Amino acid sequence: MLAGNPYKRSFDGSPMANAIGINCIGGKSKPTKKHEFPTENCPDAMRMEIMFPSCWDGKNLDSANHQSHVAWPIGGENGPCPEGFPVRIETLFYEVWWSTDPWKNRWKEAKNPSQPFVLSTGDPTGYSLHGDFLNGWDGKVLQKAIEECTAESGVIEECPVFDLYDYKDPANKCFQSPAINEKTTGTLPALPGCNPIFAGPEDVTVCTEKKLPAINKQITVSGGLAGGEHTLPVKTKSGDPVRSDSTSQTARASTSSLRQNTLEPTPLPSSPSTTDPETPQIATLDETVTFDNEAPVSASDSTGDPVSPPIKTSSSLWIALAIVLVLALLLGLVLCRRNQPATARESSLGSEEKLGAWLQAPIRMVRLRVAPSWPLASLRSVSRRSFASSTSTTFPEAAAAPPKGPASAPGVVGSAPELSRHLLIHTPHPTATWPSHLHATSPLAKLLQDKWQTQPELAKLGFNFTDGGQGTVAQAWDPSRTKFDDPPADAAVERYSAVIYPDFVELPSFSIDDLPAFEKVLAELPAASAPLPSTTSGDATTLQRTHIFVCTHRTRDCRCGDIGEPLYDALLHEIKRRKLGGELKSGTDGVRIARVAHIGGHKWAGNALVYRSDGVGDWYGLLRAEDAPKLLDYATSPSSLPWFSRWRGRLGLSSDQVRAAYASRPAAEAENKLDEPRHELGDSVELVFKTFEGEERRVSGYEGESVMETARRHELPSILATCGGHCECATCHVLIPPAASAGGDPPLPEMTDEEDEQLEFAIGATDDSRLACQLPVTKELGKWIAKGGRIQLPRY
Repeated sequence: MLAGNPYKRSFDGSPMANAIGINCIGGKSKPTKKHEFPTENCPDAMRMEIMFPSCWDGKNLDSANHQSHVAWPIGGENGPCPEGFPVRIETLFYEVWWSTDPWKNRWKEAKNPSQPFVLSTGDPTGYSLHGDFLNGWDGKVLQKAIEECTAESGVIEECPVFDLYDYKDPANKCFQSPAINEKTTGTLPALPGCNPIFAGPEDVTVCTEKKLPAINKQITVSGGLAGGEHTLPVKTKSGDPVRSDSTSQTARASTSSLRQNTLEPTPLPSSPSTTDPETPQIATLDETVTFDNEAPVSASDSTGDPVSPPIKTSSSLWIALAIVLVLALLLGLVLCRRNQPATARESSLGSEEKLGAWLQAPIRMVRLRVAPSWPLASLRSVSRRSFASSTSTTFPEAAAAPPKGPASAPGVVGSAPELSRHLLIHTPHPTATWPSHLHATSPLAKLLQDKWQTQPELAKLGFNFTDGGQGTVAQAWDPSRTKFDDPPADAAVERYSAVIYPDFVELPSFSIDDLPAFEKVLAELPAASAPLPSTTSGDATTLQRTHIFVCTHRTRDCRCGDIGEPLYDALLHEIKRRKLGGELKSGTDGVRIARVAHIGGHKWAGNALVYRSDGVGDWYGLLRAEDAPKLLDYATSPSSLPWFSRWRGRLGLSSDQVRAAYASRPAAEAENKLDEPRHELGDSVELVFKTFEGEERRVSGYEGESVMETARRHELPSILATCGGHCECATCHVLIPPAASAGGDPPLPEMTDEEDEQLEFAIGATDDSRLACQLPVTKELGKWIAKGGRIQLPRY
């Protein structure tokens, strides 16, 4: 598949255009995802990003343009797949770092001194940045590798499954066409080939050459296919091989090359490799070997094989090489099957059904990176942690089996009160006027509270207030009143609208005078029932309305305001972006959202209620703003499955039923990294962050959340957290040095292998570096900070 468009010269706002990013690391502005070349020098690096489509049509392995068989999710990588692309596949992400700072003083020499770089596509804008991905596996071989390649070293040579080729067999010889004889380094008057520099904004058209350029007298050969060092022969015109050893790759990221209009940045040389001194090798860089066909060697090399004469150009040679390459690949595939031991072919590698089940397992993020051209690891003199730690494992471990009993459910599961229905009274009162206890200012709330306490038959009916009502406020509520106060004697008569959920029974007028009529309506309702979670899709016509309520009751508990308000804003934005509806105060059709007063369970903040017209009434907890797209997916899904790892309960189900449903959830719903259960929130903890400029920022975190979540909630600089808190990138990097005044080292958990690996990509990392997403907020950390310890934010 192809991500990006090599012919683009302008930004069109399409999903493909948004999947391309260019970041200036070390520039004056905060790194953000842009789509064009920066107009300032990037002191640390220019980082290019390519996000591939992750939705598949489920039918075609490729398409004519290598694009139309796949699509990007709606609204970002965590969004739903668009219509026509029902199958979710792994998200592939290319990240390429370019060291451009060495040319900062030579911009004036370029043809475009305001921005001197140009992609090899002839693009000085950056909009044509693109990446290619090609993957092919024998299904049984791949399954066997997953099951058997479990060595902790992660070295591919230790996995015998990949010993697929006998490189002494002539059928496995590697062929590659010679390079064209054009200047490709140094100061260039133009790009090689028929490739004029064009800035657009129109798309470029394909440029074809009338005459092929001369063939270079050198041949470049990439590494082998099965890993390790292999002798790869190269066919020349005479048919005789030239040999050399090269290190292979099992996968290779293909991205656009970066050039300067008059200068070509050259990466720093890699570590020298050991080669045969008699081999006519010119250079080894990035696992590519260059051979000189005119090297002064004897008629036979050390192996006794004759050395070929120089190659001359001819159109028939190109055609012949292409045909030979195709035939070699086909023979290789046949030999791949033939060379397997009989026991391996006959062993139980898993049926097609088994392979299909594996392919449908919960998605994991895959990030392929091209490392920076400078050795980041060498910047640190010692390891960040002891060598006694376990060695990193490349091959995946066997997935843990889903929980088998209710006791294994996270604490949030089953924490909702056991209600059969919920009466929500929609008022026009803004949440800023809500006191901690509404009965202290609202006569209606006070009367309902007394009635519920004296009438046991109402125990299964909850009631609450929202800000989703229409109209004007007759008398403002007083947020300063406490739970020990009674409503003011001169309080105005209250009349609001109300709805009984999940039946969606509307009560246009709800006041103290309307209570007898309400009780009559309630008595006439059928016995409450609730659907059990099921993958079966219901009748789409019954899911005409979905009302979402988010607890933002800050005066009751600051956690509800700190976490609930950003969640509300994110949900409202996502609802409007998908054109599903809006706020409840503006209408009742489609998907509507409102703020609700305290619903119980501060430690589960952010809390949300999702009531649907098909009878599903789910309570969710431990939500964050970044969860908005996925929560909305579940809220609008035709099935009755909840988001299990955030599920507090359902109207009509007991806590035991909820936990049992969690324990028996479908295998596909078992948590992956995006569904990891969160910790419940505890007490507030004061943290002090120190910016790169030296400014100290005091903020409040909560036990149970990570340092990254605290930093993002308070919009602290340099914490991008592009991986959403998962240990898959280094964009939440912080430094926590020991503090003598605080007693030395900070109280932090031991670094994991995954965190250590990701820190290799952190700019400016030191021995004191950690990933904030891996650090929990604890009282011990708060005490260490109170004694003088500080969490330092990096520059970028």
